[in-house]
Amino acid sequence: MDNNRQIRFLIPPFFLVSSLLLGAYLPEKEILKILPEIKELEKLIAVIATAGVIIIAAGFLIGVVSVTIMRLISLFIRFDLKGKYDAPYTVRDIERIWSKLRVHDDIKPGSNNIIYAISTFQNTVVEERVQHWLGRRWNAFHVSIHSAIALLLAYAIAPMLDIRFTCCWLLFTLPITAFLSVNGWMAFKETKDMVVFQTYRDIPPPEPTGKTANPES
Repeated sequence: MDNNRQIRFLIPPFFLVSSLLLGAYLPEKEILKILPEIKELEKLIAVIATAGVIIIAAGFLIGVVSVTIMRLISLFIRFDLKGKYDAPYTVRDIERIWSKLRVHDDIKPGSNNIIYAISTFQNTVVEERVQHWLGRRWNAFHVSIHSAIALLLAYAIAPMLDIRFTCCWLLFTLPITAFLSVNGWMAFKETKDMVVFQTYRDIPPPEPTGKTANPES
């Protein structure tokens, strides 16, 4: 697992757990009924380390929920994209991307291959340094949105843990959710705008290398 995916899976669960701990602590410190009595920092770290086994699984689940929500939203906003939130480009953008790829004339750009065209453009045509920049912004988008949704999921999980909803809890978490959402949106827009900018550059199409691609690369 690469570093970007590790960050996506590790950070959102901490927002989820932190929000639940805050919601439990604010009204009546109900968290003491869920966790053992912890009065020393060393014991707290040990408990967190033990719970770390499920962090990756929780992060993956949060990611699945987040991506599903984004696909549904994009489906209503741009039905022609069929839920492809990661392909928010206009027809003219796609035409410019397509013109820079070595694609057979029998294949035309459409909703069934748009994501493959964009991925090919970003990974074979765009310069490597720009690829790294796009990767950082796209990762920032995912981490921010997944973390924001994790904070919202805490409200759905809270009743299962006998944690009561309070206005104080909402006042703590709502601004953080808003900041994460704005940061995610800005990272999304910057990534999209950079890809569009690259389509206006005079970049020659990739030359065939004659090498067999590594399917695991």
